[in-house]
Amino acid sequence: MRAVSARATVVRVSAIAGVAASLLACIIETEPGPKRPLLRDTLRTEPAAPIGSAPAPPPVPDAFRACDVDADCVAILPNGCCHDGRNLALNKALVDAYRSTFACPTKSPVCPMHLVLDTRTAGCDAERHLCRLVEPSP
Repeated sequence: MRAVSARATVVRVSAIAGVAASLLACIIETEPGPKRPLLRDTLRTEPAAPIGSAPAPPPVPDAFRACDVDADCVAILPNGCCHDGRNLALNKALVDAYRSTFACPTKSPVCPMHLVLDTRTAGCDAERHLCRLVEPSP
């Protein structure tokens, strides 16, 4: 009884080996399929700019900051390719005009991954008639 089961095992092993050999021959003889693009190649179509290499926007002219009362001013994120969370005080009627003065030339800039929590509020400097950021009252 034992000899029969050993012989049956040998037959099964040799059959499996024959099937494996024929599969291996098929795999070796076939041409490799087309290479799939890497994920990094599908996400970015242009070379990435080094961190910190994005051009800085021009300085904000005082015309965008002109005000008479605190209600004229608003705190916004400044123009630029990358922002770090620091706000800028501008006249709220001129925000759209300010935004149109700069467009980032880099399609996908590489920016530093940090943000500042800027809790300052916008107010009008009565002497200079310019919007400025003011620390909040405690």
